[in-house]
Amino acid sequence: MNTSIALSLLAITLALYYSAGLLWEFLRRRLIAKYTIWYDVSRLGQKRPDSAKIPGIAVICGGSVGGLFAARVCSDHFERVVIIEPESWLTTEDGRRTDSWNQENKRLQHGLYRTVQQAFGSKLLEECAARDIQVGEADFQARNWGIPVKDPRPYFGGKLPATLWAGRRGFETLLRHLTLDKTAYPNIEQIVGTVTGLTTDPAHPLVLTGVSYRDAEGGNHEMDVALVVDCSGPSQGGVKWLKRLGLARDLKKRSYDPKMQYITFEFAPSRELGSQLPIPGGFDKQGGGGIIANVPLASVDCRQIVMYRTDGHRILLCCGGWGSDAVIPPKNIDGIIDYVRSLKVSQPLPERVCETLELLRGCEDTMVSQHIAIPAPFWTQYQDCPDLPSNFVALGDAVARLNPVYGQGIIKSFSGGVCINTLLDSSRTKASLPPHFSREFFKMQADKITPLWEGPKTNDYAYATTIPEEGESLESGGFLRQYMTQVGNLCTEDAYINFVFARNFALMDAAPIDFIHPYVVYKVFKRWAVHTLFK
Repeated sequence: MNTSIALSLLAITLALYYSAGLLWEFLRRRLIAKYTIWYDVSRLGQKRPDSAKIPGIAVICGGSVGGLFAARVCSDHFERVVIIEPESWLTTEDGRRTDSWNQENKRLQHGLYRTVQQAFGSKLLEECAARDIQVGEADFQARNWGIPVKDPRPYFGGKLPATLWAGRRGFETLLRHLTLDKTAYPNIEQIVGTVTGLTTDPAHPLVLTGVSYRDAEGGNHEMDVALVVDCSGPSQGGVKWLKRLGLARDLKKRSYDPKMQYITFEFAPSRELGSQLPIPGGFDKQGGGGIIANVPLASVDCRQIVMYRTDGHRILLCCGGWGSDAVIPPKNIDGIIDYVRSLKVSQPLPERVCETLELLRGCEDTMVSQHIAIPAPFWTQYQDCPDLPSNFVALGDAVARLNPVYGQGIIKSFSGGVCINTLLDSSRTKASLPPHFSREFFKMQADKITPLWEGPKTNDYAYATTIPEEGESLESGGFLRQYMTQVGNLCTEDAYINFVFARNFALMDAAPIDFIHPYVVYKVFKRWAVHTLFK
């Protein structure tokens, strides 16, 4: 009898254990689907037959990163796609040149490799090779408050996820060249102009029928539309156009200000000088460009440093941090070295960082710098606005401007394009927009933006100079912030914890609950107890 009871209890225990595991995985997958684009990316690039394409023109208002990607997505679903771009130089060969680092106009940003690869296929690698853009492991040589994080490669199958080692202007030029390839996408057209307004159907005031724009010579034009995609950036042209029509009357905006500033430096070392730089694996190593990326411990310092090899055989260096008065960015190599040595860290940064800077004196004449005061992040709450046209969407900085220090701006812009594709792919049997397309889009996009907004904001609140969002204080999210500080410490001690962090930070097949998995919680509180109670 006792044996029978014991076996029954064992069976129940095992059933509960495996049931809990299945329930956890089910919930985890639901959250991945809701808050990331991981599952949706595989639906990119599925072109509709010409006979099933939506009649009319999808007008993309703005031809930066978000607009270009939206145009690529829409080309699979609409008869025509027209990008209206106000910067005339972007329609010239200079806007698509392979040596983008020599463009007269400069922009900066990284991309999300898996999404671009799915959208453009094998052509991506060909164009990257032509532009000296390395595609390789996302190894930034990361350190948390000076301590190197543990290598998570064993949990990634021996190799870190791939990324594009390109600066903003290099990536944008690559994307422009791929998108405006008439052989691959003959239904995409880019014209020079500035969108000035929208028109609606008098019988259906929540349906847009046209776009007004002014060309480079000052002439005014009208264009019929099937869909309008606002990619006008932080100027938020779409808000102005809608309000002129008496729409978007109750459109709200969230905002806070981390009071950040930074300065970027670019160096172009010769091949000979590059070979002398003491960089892990060598300057010309294949498959990675990270040199150093140090994150500060908020209770000790407010400054960080990032340095990596980028396209065009160049080095990009970024110094800066939180607090406009607390951070005095350097202006030259001497200042950069002083800055590096003054960082407050738990473990000194490797001497190779300053050795690299000393050697870069040999190409200091190529140095280009840019001092940037980061404007306040904002998030326009389109998802809560009831009076929006059914064929109007907005994405990228036209919806939300994030703190760029976390490198998630490009993911945010691409998320909007992926949401467009997912909704249109789900209704691909119908040659028309779904009746509530705009409402469904903004709700889906808001879910993707939520972790990109809340996570960085919670971290920014650790700095006393941050101005919090209305209705919040710098104490908001305090427990989570302390918890994630312990996770950051564990990343320097436990390769699996760093794997969990890296997968979440990259918005891969990861969910917010990964950080509260019983194993992670156990490790966090064990470390807290050892370093606090038994110190």
